[in-house]
Amino acid sequence: MNTELGTNYQAKFRADDTRTERFHYRLAENSFGKINRRLALEQKFEHLPQFDQPGEFRLRLASNLRCWLLNNLYLTVSDQYDSRPPGGVTQNARQIRSACGVKF
Repeated sequence: MNTELGTNYQAKFRADDTRTERFHYRLAENSFGKINRRLALEQKFEHLPQFDQPGEFRLRLASNLRCWLLNNLYLTVSDQYDSRPPGGVTQNARQIRSACGVKF
């Protein structure tokens, strides 16, 4: 398990010549644990309160369940949540990913 404390700066330059800038505090945590030799669970959390308005904040959560099919092939099922996603994007996104890798 890891924890982080820091800051985050975000600037948006839009096509209509408008611009927004935000400065956030950042409190984050991630953890990884093996359920058994073939399954692992990874979890990430970020809390981003706005510097000038602490009551305005953004939350991001991600959970990944990884299953090793072979020694170097695994399948990951992921759920990602963002309390303030970009326009036209849902708050919750689910993904299934497969990957081949080298483990040493």
